[in-house]
Amino acid sequence: TNLSAPQSNRLNYGYDTQQGARRSMEDFIVHNDKFMDSTALFGVFDGHGGRDCSHFLARNIEQSLLQNMSDEHSIQQTLETTMQDMDQDIIKRTNDRIFFSGSTA
Repeated sequence: TNLSAPQSNRLNYGYDTQQGARRSMEDFIVHNDKFMDSTALFGVFDGHGGRDCSHFLARNIEQSLLQNMSDEHSIQQTLETTMQDMDQDIIKRTNDRIFFSGSTA
């Protein structure tokens, strides 16, 4: 078990991670309470069959969200577009045999 309560001037939050019977941790967490002016970003990426996919998502979600944001799109539209784009990238990596795992987000 890994308990954490990062220090923040804006929010109080914490998280807990547990590695089950697997040889390595497959799950990743993103927490950025200063993602944008008045917006925080929290994400849980639950790896399945390995850690490559969930690690990729955790490493790239912030940049992908920023690239998809615009004044014309709602937060929901931005999230949907971002996840669809990332899904296509993961499918390509799977087809190219770079990834052999999956993740929920």
